Amino acid sequence: MDQITIILTCYKQEKFIEETILSVINQTYCNRELLIWDDSPDDNCRNIISKYVNQYPEKIKARHHNPNKWIVNNMQFLLEQRNKKFEYVAFLEWDDCWLPEYLETKLEIFEKHPNTKLIYNEVSTINSEWDVITKRYLKIFTKWFCSKWKISYEKLMDETFYMSWSTLMVKSDMVEKYKICPPFLRNNTIISDKFFFDQIAHNEDIYWISDPLILYRLHDDSTSWTIKGKIAFCLELIEYVKYLYNRNYLSKKLYKRLTNKYLLLICWRCFINCIEISMTLTVMNFLKECINRIVRFNKKLFQ
Repeated sequence: MDQITIILTCYKQEKFIEETILSVINQTYCNRELLIWDDSPDDNCRNIISKYVNQYPEKIKARHHNPNKWIVNNMQFLLEQRNKKFEYVAFLEWDDCWLPEYLETKLEIFEKHPNTKLIYNEVSTINSEWDVITKRYLKIFTKWFCSKWKISYEKLMDETFYMSWSTLMVKSDMVEKYKICPPFLRNNTIISDKFFFDQIAHNEDIYWISDPLILYRLHDDSTSWTIKGKIAFCLELIEYVKYLYNRNYLSKKLYKRLTNKYLLLICWRCFINCIEISMTLTVMNFLKECINRIVRFNKKLFQ
């Protein structure tokens, strides 16, 4: 029977970690190991994790560390500790939940399509109170995606494919073949999931499931929910498109368009932030400076 390693990292998420762990325990497919790395600075989160480690000592293993080593370092450590004989690796973030059929559904597809290296799925977004915000978070993605498809970096960036670690399940050799952290960013990067996905999507056969198999949680501490997190995400995407352009994966025209797009998004989100915190700097002067920066960028790189 196929065996699966599940990688879960956690940092100060005592509000959600128990629900996340239970979503693994309640899977219809049981031949698995759950590896947890917890960087929480207090005992609340650790006590929750320890309860389930003690209850399922053969299925769940956890490490605790202080201070925070960030998600990429923690994932890399857990990947090194996994049972290398297991055929598959799945990832789960501390505030998301899998539906009970998540693992079983993906295993059936891997068996039906043996050349497939990665399976990715649609998600439903929920808030802290479990209210469903939307049942189709990735509408743009599903519009363009095929069942099995090696995708160019041009399309991956131009159509803005989004993903989350919690939706990714791969054959185990993929974590040996491809890096999970961009070499140009720190280990606290926000886009490690996209970077890992893009490498596999560009080089291997992948499979898309249109059914939402996870509950993707948006909350006040969620990076993808805050203005600060969205600005950091755009800044990293600017570095990412530069990295791809320097390696001739992107045309000069697309590189210019994407860079300007993310700069404009940063301007807009900074503008919203100015309004929210009532900064003394006038909005018009602020926007003028942002636009000047975009103009200088274009003159410098594309004159």
